[in-house]
Amino acid sequence: MKRFKNIVYIVKDDLQDSASLARAVLLAKNNQANLTLLKIQPKLSSSVYSEILGASKEDIERAVLERSEESLTQLIDSIDLPTTVTCIVKIGKTYEETIRLVQTHQFDLVIKEAQNLTWIERFFSSDDINLLRLCPTPVWLIKANTQHEYKNIIAAVSFDGDDTVYPALNNTLIKLASSMTLLESASLHVANVYDAANAGFIGLWAEDPDEVANQLYSAEFSISNDKVTALLADLKQALGEQTYSYLAAKTHLIQGEPAQELAKLAKIVEADLVVIGTTAKEGVVGALLGNTVETLLSQLDCSVLAVKPDGFVTPLVFN
Repeated sequence: MKRFKNIVYIVKDDLQDSASLARAVLLAKNNQANLTLLKIQPKLSSSVYSEILGASKEDIERAVLERSEESLTQLIDSIDLPTTVTCIVKIGKTYEETIRLVQTHQFDLVIKEAQNLTWIERFFSSDDINLLRLCPTPVWLIKANTQHEYKNIIAAVSFDGDDTVYPALNNTLIKLASSMTLLESASLHVANVYDAANAGFIGLWAEDPDEVANQLYSAEFSISNDKVTALLADLKQALGEQTYSYLAAKTHLIQGEPAQELAKLAKIVEADLVVIGTTAKEGVVGALLGNTVETLLSQLDCSVLAVKPDGFVTPLVFN
């Protein structure tokens, strides 16, 4: 399933033995895709730099762009790139310039090495969080210490919320996770975390609260099981019986809070990649975003690939 055709990789300052760049190159090769290396330098925030260097802000930024372009050219010359590669250098905020270019250049995948977030960065949001929330294309955040070969991939499907969004989003998510699994010759784990949010409240009105809670959790489990079964049936039809059998997806139906339980599962199965679906409705980020994704990212010791529903429009407006 060759999905991506126009990939952008966000270049960091130090690219010595970068596993994330190596993975971007491999994916571009296997998808016969165009690959763009994007370097974004921060804006000069003070006139002090101009006074110290004796040059205008514009001249300094022009020199920064030229040197960044030279370093990207040297990078391309130093590694094996069996695909079409383009270099772009910009000045601004990483997430804003990336999303702007996604819109103008029709990139269909953003790859970036994940930041190691402090609590204050999570509180005020980081480039990673903003990309997950606002970028209309899939965003692949690769952990810096990731191994070159993936062995276990989790597709985290969700059935909460808008029924007009989740079926298509889950199908996209699981097909993408399957494609990555086949590409890596890895094992696929399909996970759904469910809960009976009102079990405690309803139990207050019952003679046997524990029995009522058990019945509610059992009902939610059955719903989760039926929907995952249907999702896998659609996947089997899309892949064909032979490929689906080779894939041998394992299912995990877990009761609890999504971020906490997914982090636990990722640790248990030693996941290298978690594929999640993200949505936004009426300006409020839902699915596995908001506080959930910050919590999940801080607990995961693996890469994350976040997928938006078809038709998602970023709320960012550019001049």
